[in-house]
Amino acid sequence: MPEFSIIVPVYKVEKYLSRCIKSILSQEFGNFELILVDDGSPDSCGKICDEFAKNDARISVIHKDNGGVSSARNCGLKQACGRYICFVDSDDIIARNTLQLVQESINQFNPDMVIFDYSVIDSNATDIIDSKIDNIEGTVVDKKQAFDLCADFNRTVRMGIWNKIYRKECIATIAFDEKKVMAEDIEFLMKSLVRSDVITYIHAGLYGYYIQREDSAMFAKHSLNWYRSQFENVKESMQILTDADTSFSTAASAYACVNGGLSCANGMAICNSFDMETVKAIKEYLKEHLKDVRKSNLSFSKKAQIVLFVIAPHIYYTLMKRKFGRYK
Repeated sequence: MPEFSIIVPVYKVEKYLSRCIKSILSQEFGNFELILVDDGSPDSCGKICDEFAKNDARISVIHKDNGGVSSARNCGLKQACGRYICFVDSDDIIARNTLQLVQESINQFNPDMVIFDYSVIDSNATDIIDSKIDNIEGTVVDKKQAFDLCADFNRTVRMGIWNKIYRKECIATIAFDEKKVMAEDIEFLMKSLVRSDVITYIHAGLYGYYIQREDSAMFAKHSLNWYRSQFENVKESMQILTDADTSFSTAASAYACVNGGLSCANGMAICNSFDMETVKAIKEYLKEHLKDVRKSNLSFSKKAQIVLFVIAPHIYYTLMKRKFGRYK
């Protein structure tokens, strides 16, 4: 049985895919399986996956009709045999000793989840340069500390699923919601966090996160409905956490106000659409959770933005239109 199953959903990334696969195959710890899920990619991605699989028995390739990233990840999960599960996006890379450091943390603490930082990389990067990568030990954190690490907008951890590793037993009954196209990974992460009793954190940028691709989701121009969906999905994900443990209420609500409410408000400015129904939905949620916002660890700037939208949403909208004017 492999120690790790690494699942890579693949779609329209032929320029970056080989770099991603090579970073995984160059791992110092070699007891893993790599599951490449070709999600009906119309370019040469499928052929690239097959060529790598011919030369390395640890690689298996799934070719399927296009169903979206959640569908691809679910396919990978069904096939995974490793004790631990790892997700890597196909235009990203991982440091050569990622699995080695994670394995050392597993040997020492037997965790249900391992969290590590990410580093932003450019299109030419083939490895991750981080002075803290070598000879670093993981530390045990509780669920609240783990959530705070992920929710802190000033840290390089984030709510993504890709810089975490999960014990397979803990996520055996969890699947990605294939109907959701935004923030579906946050829901998966919150369900995983609830089921994790022991969590370790490795404070090093082991995951290379590439955000410069112009055709990536990060840079896509979305509709207002897309931002509304993100808002609803973030709220639902935070409610999962609060329902499991009410002590998360303040931090979870504050996160939803920023990454849900304010993100949707910014989306209106980006879309150049001051939609009254959307304004009402955002304002009601922010107002309902103002007490949590005040008690939270959010920065003064974030708190001020939330209060401004509650008091004067049109002024907030005008300011954001100036900020995002390039998207008109």
